[in-house]
This record gives sequence, C-alpha cells and structure tokens, in this order.
Amino acid sequence: ERRCRISSVTEMPHLSLLPIIPSVAALSRAFLTWGCKSVRVLGTDQFLHILTDPKRAEEGRGIVTYANHISVLDEPIMWGALPSSYFWDRRTVRWSLGASDIIFKNELYRWFFRQGQTLEVFRDRGIYQDAINQAIQHIGRGAWIHIFPEGKVNLTRSTYMRRFKWGISRLILEAPICPYVVPVWLMGFDQIMPHPRAPPRWVPRTGADICVVFGDPIDVDAYRQTYFEWASMHHASGLTIQRSSSSSPALGESVLDTLLALRLPRVDIHTPPHHIYTYDTWRSVQLAPEDHPAYAMIRSHLAAYLRTNLAHVGLQTRLTLGYGPGEGLLAHRPDDVHV
Repeated sequence: ERRCRISSVTEMPHLSLLPIIPSVAALSRAFLTWGCKSVRVLGTDQFLHILTDPKRAEEGRGIVTYANHISVLDEPIMWGALPSSYFWDRRTVRWSLGASDIIFKNELYRWFFRQGQTLEVFRDRGIYQDAINQAIQHIGRGAWIHIFPEGKVNLTRSTYMRRFKWGISRLILEAPICPYVVPVWLMGFDQIMPHPRAPPRWVPRTGADICVVFGDPIDVDAYRQTYFEWASMHHASGLTIQRSSSSSPALGESVLDTLLALRLPRVDIHTPPHHIYTYDTWRSVQLAPEDHPAYAMIRSHLAAYLRTNLAHVGLQTRLTLGYGPGEGLLAHRPDDVHV
C-alpha cells in the first residue's frame, strides 16, 4: 500500500510537453493530498516498471489501461496518484478518449483537451472511427492508452459494471504487438463529483476516501490468436459482408462454426449472458457495413473477459479493505440529487 504523499522521482524530466499536463497532474495530486480524507494507491510499482521499461519501448509494445467510471473527475484526478515527474514526458503520459459532445464542445475545450493528449470520440459512430484508428496507431508506437469502456459514468459502489463497449477490444486485437493490458479499479471518486449531483455542480466534494488499484497485466493472447486465425481464414476465403432477413447469418454459419471450433476462451460465469454477442443476439446488434459477425463475437467475448477481470480486482480490493463483497450503495440519496 502506498499513500498519496509520494516523493517525486529524482531524475530530470524530459521537457517535451506544454505545461498543461504537468499542471493538471499537480492539481490532481494536490487535491488527493489535501482535499481527501484518505488515499490508498496499490500496485503502482509494477505498473511504473512496465511504463518505463526501455525494452518495451524499443519493441513498440503499447499499454492499454482501463477502469470503472464512477465520477465526472475520475480523469484526471486518478493520475495524481502517480509521481509528478512522469507527466513531463509524452512517453509516460497516457492518451485518452473523450466524448465530442462533452469535452470538445468549443474551440477552447478542443485546444485544451488535445494538448492533454485526448482523442475526440463521436457517440453513435461505432468503433471504426478516426479516434479508435489513431489510438491503435499510438499503441503500435509503444504509447499508453487509457479508456473507460463503460462509456459513461456508472454511479455505483458495487463491482457490477455496464456492458463494455467493443472499442477496447479492437485496440487490443488490432495492435501490431500485443499490448500490456492493465485493469485499474477506482473507489471513492463517486464522493468527489458524481453524476448527477446536487448544486454546486462544478465544485468537487472534499473529504472522500479514495482508493486506486493497478491490477496485474491480463493475458489476452488467446483472444488475439483467435482473431488472427479468423482474420487469415476470412481474407483467404474472400468473404464479403452480406445482409439478410433470414433466420441465420447470411455470410455463413460455417465461419462462425469454425470460429467456435477454435475454442474461444469461455468467459467467467459471473458475466451476464446478455453481455455476450452470440447467435441468439446477432440480429439485434447494428454492425458497421465493414464489420463481420464473427469478428463481433470475438470482440464481445474479449470485452466480457476484461470486464470480469476488472470486477475481480474490485472484489479483491473490497475484501482487502474490509468492505465485503456486497452490491454497495449510490453515493448520494436520490432526494439530494438535482438533475
């Protein structure tokens, strides 16, 4: 366990950034130090070793971190848990994805968040948009991408999360070299700035009990191997996307049967069945014209696997801190909330 008042790394930083990121990181660190009742930070040593490993950078092996999303200010306050010197070098600063309608709504916001290494995501444009393509390119250069795969704030203190969006699966599957995939579990941020919240809406609440946990890297090799085997089969056969109103997928049950024969890893039983893309649910999901049901199935299974792993980190954290495995409560009573 490490407390928030961490001494900074002594090496001279590489001054490759405008001061926006270091300044925001310093403010986040100050809030954790002086604005919170308690702060626990676990697992940073292992994560920082991965982040600064010169061999990883030389290989061009990127990092994908992902977290539960329980507050408007999860990002950037959570990064105040890391030593401040890491925010002076682009190579040790995360890239993030942010919703266009929320944080890119005017020119000042666009400039600010782009300087903060945030890629603009447009809701309802799917996983084949420019921001996801750019994120994959960054990973291929050995960069660090952070994502909240639930897609929106989930105001709960339990380990039950919304179904993960498939963009995170595409980042992992299509990266040139398998990235490190690290789950990050957050607790207590719902006490700082929940959504919705009572006025004053723009003021962070002080006195929170905060916990940031960096889990062990997750093994995703089986999913990537399944993807590569399917992709090679798909391209070799020259299959094209077809639409059909019939009771079975038009582009061939044989493709999906072959995929299942590759023994896609089974997801933990605690993942709700409706979170998995299957034969029974394929017609209810609107796929992009360039997409393929078999690839959608792989992404869906990987997303559920990632969700299960993050929930496991959350469960172990709750048990370690003595909270028990319960479902938890909302941060504020409904009658205190003004939408």
